[in-house]
Amino acid sequence: MGKACIYVKKLSDIDQNELKNLIKETINFLESKYGKSNKKSYA
Repeated sequence: MGKACIYVKKLSDIDQNELKNLIKETINFLESKYGKSNKKSYA
């Protein structure tokens, strides 16, 4: 599985809506590739 890091000095430096979208899209991709987890969803 690939990994990536995003380094941010201040949360105000990034668009929080785009960050949420990036997280959701990543979760959707991983679920479609590996199946859903039995763990509790926080999204």
